[in-house]
Formats: sequence, structure tokens, C-alpha cells
Amino acid sequence: MPPLAQKLSAELGILEKTEGYCLRATFIVDPNGVIQWVDVNQGRVGRNVAEVLRVLDAFWGLFRAVRSQSSFVVHLAAAGAVVALGAVCRVSAVEWCLLALAIGLVLMAEIFNTALESLARGPGSRRHPRLRDALDMTSAGVLVAAGTAATIGLIVFGPRLLAVLAA
Repeated sequence: MPPLAQKLSAELGILEKTEGYCLRATFIVDPNGVIQWVDVNQGRVGRNVAEVLRVLDAFWGLFRAVRSQSSFVVHLAAAGAVVALGAVCRVSAVEWCLLALAIGLVLMAEIFNTALESLARGPGSRRHPRLRDALDMTSAGVLVAAGTAATIGLIVFGPRLLAVLAA
């Protein structure tokens, strides 16, 4: 490996010193030259740029869902409150898993609902009865997910809150 490449690889932390080769890595650098994201593949395994782009598209989709739906912001605020309450109540690892699954379920349902609503508002869209039904069903999915999350929250936090109220 040329000395300049070796020096740069060492500075970036991707030089395999014992074998003398550079690890395969993908860097995302902002317009100011600041590294924002790094993906390093171990050994001499190649990187898959298409996969990196799909991950970036997924984050962009999440960003659009948050920006386009006020209900998504409400769900995020509720999730933050649940995490704060979980920390205050010192819930167990299993309870954290249940709470994380509940939060993920609600956010996932909201993203699916938002995606279908986005398609329904697309160019050339007409209000077909099946489209109306599909929108109603995805909204019902959010309702079921939120109800399930509320039930899990009551199971995890209910006894603790009752104990505080009884004291």
C-alpha cells in the first residue's frame, strides 16, 4: 500500500496494521467536510453502496413521516414520556423490551398509515371506495397498535402508579 494511502487509512481508523491492508469502509461526509456516518466492513469484504443508499432512503422516509403527520409527533411525544417514566420507575429489562416493542409497533403502524395516505393523495388519485376502505383499515391498524401499547403501559406502570396513589 502506498505511504499516503496507509497514512490516510490509519487516520481514518480503517488500517488493518497486522495484515497491512485497508478495511472496506463507506463514509458519508456533509458539505462542511464533517464525517456524519461511517460503515466499516471487517476484513476484505466489499461494501454495498446500494444497501447504504437504501438505509439513507429509509431515514429520509422516517423524516418525511415525522414532518408530514402531526399525529406522528404526538406518538413520538408519548414515546418520550414512556421512556422517561420507565427510567423513573426503573423498569426491568423485560419491561423495557415490552415498552420498546409497543413503541415500535405504534410508530410502524403510523408510518404504514402515512405511506398509504401519501399514495392516496398522489397525482391522478380518485376517491375510490376501496381506497377509502384501505385508508380506514390502516387508521384502524394505528388504533389497534395504540390500544395494544396502552395495555402494555398499564400492565407495566399500573401497579407502580397504584402503589404511589395508595401511599
